Amino acid sequence: MTFDEIQSQAISEWQALEHSDKPRILIGTATCGRAAGAIAALEAINRELAKHNIKAIITQVGCIGLCYAEPLV
Repeated sequence: MTFDEIQSQAISEWQALEHSDKPRILIGTATCGRAAGAIAALEAINRELAKHNIKAIITQVGCIGLCYAEPLV
């Protein structure tokens, strides 16, 4: 793949995400988040979404520097 193809694909995927009608949930799952229970929170969110038949985009993200407040959703 050329750089232009990669860039075009990235732009297309970002626009699809940005203009989606599905809710987006971001959860911090870096080491600090995992130590504070982020994986359990992620699993609970997935269960509740499935239970209520809610289609959402869940993205696991890295640390944003607020480790004392983890897990962050």
